[in-house]
Amino acid sequence: MSRFLTQLGVTGSILGALGGLIELTVGAQIRPWIGNKENPAVLGIVTLLLSGMALGAILFARKLKTPTNDGKLAIFLGVWLPAMICFTTVGRLWYLPGLLLTVTALLLARKFWFGAGPARPAGTVANIGRAGRWVAVAGSLLILGSEFVNLSVVSLAANGYCGNILVARRPDHDTNQANRRKQVSARP
Repeated sequence: MSRFLTQLGVTGSILGALGGLIELTVGAQIRPWIGNKENPAVLGIVTLLLSGMALGAILFARKLKTPTNDGKLAIFLGVWLPAMICFTTVGRLWYLPGLLLTVTALLLARKFWFGAGPARPAGTVANIGRAGRWVAVAGSLLILGSEFVNLSVVSLAANGYCGNILVARRPDHDTNQANRRKQVSARP
């Protein structure tokens, strides 16, 4: 991970922890700055924990030489989710840290999945191609968005649709390939 990316994420995490600490200590006196939240102490603690999670993900990413696909996803979500969630917990105090962590998450995504480096296959769903990846991303975002809007039917439909596309594209579900394997194994 580049030094700039690490510094950007660490700065955002530290500023986010500072925002959580401010909300925890003097949040009741600055309610307009924190979005007029009713319980700033609890939200301050949540913000501190989420900022710590983002900081941990960034420091973990810095130590890894070649992260696996699971590690890449964990690092990305460890930075992106706190950045998005804390916009609802701290109000205006999160604008700068949220921006820094969101940019860090987007740069991590660019580096991990859209960079020029060689791709490492992810087990059973290795050959889904670019279109399959975009369908999976769109389905995941739809599922995530439906949780906030409470559209469980849309969530279930999107999950089934994207899951079926990924299973249909898996190489071991290709009937021609399965038939070829049978023919090869049946030869003396």
